[in-house]
Amino acid sequence: GSTKGGVGKSTLAAALAVRACKDYARVAIVDLDAQQSLVDWCKKRPDKNAPEVFGGEFDPAEAVKKLELSGWDIAFLDTPPSFLDIIGEAAAVSDLMVIPLRPSMIDLKSTVAAVLHAKAAQVPVLCVFNDVIANDGEATLNGCRTVIERSQIPVSATVIYHRVAHINGFGAGQTAAEYKTKDQKAAAEINSLWLDIKSRLERTK
Repeated sequence: GSTKGGVGKSTLAAALAVRACKDYARVAIVDLDAQQSLVDWCKKRPDKNAPEVFGGEFDPAEAVKKLELSGWDIAFLDTPPSFLDIIGEAAAVSDLMVIPLRPSMIDLKSTVAAVLHAKAAQVPVLCVFNDVIANDGEATLNGCRTVIERSQIPVSATVIYHRVAHINGFGAGQTAAEYKTKDQKAAAEINSLWLDIKSRLERTK
């Protein structure tokens, strides 16, 4: 969850959930954003059951309770930006809070609010640099990483770079790894991030 819009949260959630389907039989996404962009993504998706997207849910605790009772293996909660109450409620029922951000001071400031919610809920956090323009501002990226790490906030070693395949794939109900040319670099980055997330989830149990 991030308090800032435009950081590619929904696209990243979709890509990670699709990758998670290789390791788990039942993967759910709960779209908590009023825009319901993941619900729209699922409607266009060829395989609507992998992962399955649940919309119209605005109470994270209630949504997670329903999924647990139905026997889902893992669920991704996609929170709306700026709605601190929902982000806080989602953090409280999560095993890990993944916070995507771009390498900028604006994003760093927005990240602080999300981290505070996670700390209040005593939930592990993982920041992820997402939708980063390659070869443009690598110094800024490294500087932002240093600032976060000095604050003792975990940051994934994996960087998700800006790729047109992510955008085009999401618009077609797919991911960069599935869409037409099947972008292998994009797939490798998502795979690396997913393995990092999965490892951290296993350590929390």
